[in-house]
Amino acid sequence: MTWYSIYVTATGEVKGHTSIPVASPDPAWTVIEHDGRQDQTHRWSPATKAWDSTIPAPVLVDRLQDLADHPYAAEIWSRLTVAQRLKLRRTLAWLLGSRRYRQEGENIAVDADIGWPDDPSGVTP
Repeated sequence: MTWYSIYVTATGEVKGHTSIPVASPDPAWTVIEHDGRQDQTHRWSPATKAWDSTIPAPVLVDRLQDLADHPYAAEIWSRLTVAQRLKLRRTLAWLLGSRRYRQEGENIAVDADIGWPDDPSGVTP
């Protein structure tokens, strides 16, 4: 599918990105065609007037690893048997739900999430 980017010719500032064919709404603006949507996978560069730098994939951090890295938790963890560790990991994964993974730089604290399972035994650690 063809997509169109509209930018200010003089500065390179992007004004829009659409799949609907458009004519330049202003004589100082330029419209260019692309083979596919660019704004979700690339960043616009005003200097080159193109979608030329790839957006990096987010770096996710496991909050269970955050817990394991905490000195007090590591001390407790080391005293558990293998079976107890598995049960604790399942329980923690259940409690964290969809907030188990956070983006790098995001606060470790978690708000309660609705809709997680009623039983932690069904959670894969």
